[in-house]
Amino acid sequence: PHGAMAASPRAAPAPPPRLSTSSPRDKERRVQQPGNTVSLGDGRTHRAPLLGGVMAVHASAVGASGSRLFAPCGNVALGFSARTSRRLGALGPHEGRVTAVCAGSSRSDCMDAMATGSSMGELKLWDGKSCVCLSTLEFDRPVLALSWPEPATLLVVLGEAGKEAVLESVDVPSLEGARKTGRLPLSAKCAGRFDALEGVAALTDGKVLCLWAKGWESCRRYSHSHALTAVAIDPFRRYVAVGDEKGVVWTWWGILDGEGEDKVPRVPARWHWHAHAVRTLAHSGPILLSGGEEGVLCLRNSEDESLHFIPR
Repeated sequence: PHGAMAASPRAAPAPPPRLSTSSPRDKERRVQQPGNTVSLGDGRTHRAPLLGGVMAVHASAVGASGSRLFAPCGNVALGFSARTSRRLGALGPHEGRVTAVCAGSSRSDCMDAMATGSSMGELKLWDGKSCVCLSTLEFDRPVLALSWPEPATLLVVLGEAGKEAVLESVDVPSLEGARKTGRLPLSAKCAGRFDALEGVAALTDGKVLCLWAKGWESCRRYSHSHALTAVAIDPFRRYVAVGDEKGVVWTWWGILDGEGEDKVPRVPARWHWHAHAVRTLAHSGPILLSGGEEGVLCLRNSEDESLHFIPR
């Protein structure tokens, strides 16, 4: 009505304070939770032992005694207890980055003989328990891979991944007396994965499997349609398995038989389960383990074709 005082506009009421659904103890737990804690699907958490960290980009190796694990990390190979994951020294330093580490069989004077290779062509032999370097050899190329299939023979792949590589043999009568014995007839122009047993070595070369056995004057080559990403030699020497970028595992039966050129037309057995590239192959007796990029581990028995999975 006329003459009445107009009501002053009121300010909008402030929203109620937002209550936190987490207790101070929850906040404290989040702050203190280590970065290597894994959250499981059912809500539980598990603290996984953190070993080499983000710099461990090359495969680790467990000593012959099974008590120590060594993981390449920068210019050293860090040692850890296989039981407690506690740090147990390091193999190094090296002039270059450690690109390969492998274990030899137990010796009377050394339970954990270890070998390391570096991007500067260094090859070092170690007592894995005391972390003392016992001998050093120098090569003119980077060390790509190592394998110690026999106590007195160490195999060294020299080169870089995706480039030319050759295989050298090192005689190891003792850890202090290692010496070069020359090049073996196995090489690749586009080097990939490597595996070896006593008297046998396999190296992938792009889409080709390169194979050599003791007594052969040259290596055998078996072609595929797709790039090979993994290789493993059967411990009973019945076949050689390879995995490719499409997730297929191919099994070449009988290719270690005979000597010289393989004139028998061979067709590998095909097994396809992985949705993505096969990243690793390994044997445990008659069981072939294959790991795919999708994060699934397959365990296939070559004798009865039984199959088990360990999902991601």
